[in-house]
Amino acid sequence: MDRVKKRVALPDILKGFAVFLVILGHCIQEGSGTAFQEESLYFTDKLYQFIYSFHMPLFMLVSGYFAWDSMKRGTEKKERRRLLGRKAEALLIPVFAWTVFEMAWQLAESGPEADAFASPGALAESFALGFLSTGWFLWAVFWCFLIVYMVHFYFRDSVLLYGAGFLVMYVMPDGLGLGAYKFMLPYFIAAFYFHRFQEQASRPRWLERVSGTNGWVWVGAAGVLFGVLFLFFDEYSMIYLSGYKLIGKDILRQLGIDSYRTVTGFAGAVFFILLWRKAAELAGEGSFRLLRGLGVNSLGLYLISGKVCLVAGQHLGEIMHPNYLLNLAEAVAVTAVSYILTIILEHIPVLRWLAGGKIRSLAGERPERDENRGL
Repeated sequence: MDRVKKRVALPDILKGFAVFLVILGHCIQEGSGTAFQEESLYFTDKLYQFIYSFHMPLFMLVSGYFAWDSMKRGTEKKERRRLLGRKAEALLIPVFAWTVFEMAWQLAESGPEADAFASPGALAESFALGFLSTGWFLWAVFWCFLIVYMVHFYFRDSVLLYGAGFLVMYVMPDGLGLGAYKFMLPYFIAAFYFHRFQEQASRPRWLERVSGTNGWVWVGAAGVLFGVLFLFFDEYSMIYLSGYKLIGKDILRQLGIDSYRTVTGFAGAVFFILLWRKAAELAGEGSFRLLRGLGVNSLGLYLISGKVCLVAGQHLGEIMHPNYLLNLAEAVAVTAVSYILTIILEHIPVLRWLAGGKIRSLAGERPERDENRGL
């Protein structure tokens, strides 16, 4: 009997859940008052820490998981080149478009007398820095994809090469987002090879154990592990404050931070994958349509919501600290506005790249899959 082919709901549910957490985190950061934002007090906020302990690792696991679907079709060199070109187009053209938009906005606000437009050299430098620092997660996905692409196709998935690469990353600088890219790489690699193993193993017995009635045991175990690990999470557990490299730091302490936040990210992401998997099984076909809609359009939401948060936050300067109910309301409003803008921009050819162009999902598009397979 032929298997029924259709789009699996779970990845879209996970992406919808994660992108809403991205927006909620931005609302805590930008929508809790000017002083709270300018003094970076959000790094000490526990809800903000909770979100940032796992939400981008969750996105990267989904990205790496579906990268296998793309790469397994690269049996010929010509197809491999097309694959890499499509990935660069899907991830970097939106970054380029937003860099152009932001430079144009700056020109409209400050005029040609601004430092960024003082000379052709200054303009080129400003544009290059803007291009390399805009949409950091898209850059992270691109670099992770490129690394796995090279090792998979040209070095036969060499474990030694991966090991040497991780050692090199400890001495590389963290500037221009490199620290965050290095933090994301283990999740992409793990999900990529997990998917390959899962497919080649043809649904092994251990995977069956996370389904059915025993699935809640795994959910509970992952939740307890994540909860215990999160007890020790603080502002220095965030890549933005402590960085990744070892040079110039207390090596043992930095290694401990790097290892701890990576394990915590895995535990949190796996917990929510298993939790949403069980929830989708119980709710049945067609459930969580709202989250699935957000997940399908997660790239546009990611690109646009940050700008909407910045604009909205400028009108909330008198608030003195986070108010979670207000932040939740802000997140719902920002999500709605960003979703509408995403749909509108998708239908305007000259502006569609601001919403991600042809690719609507932050973790990338993937082919239809068997209804019995998935994360």
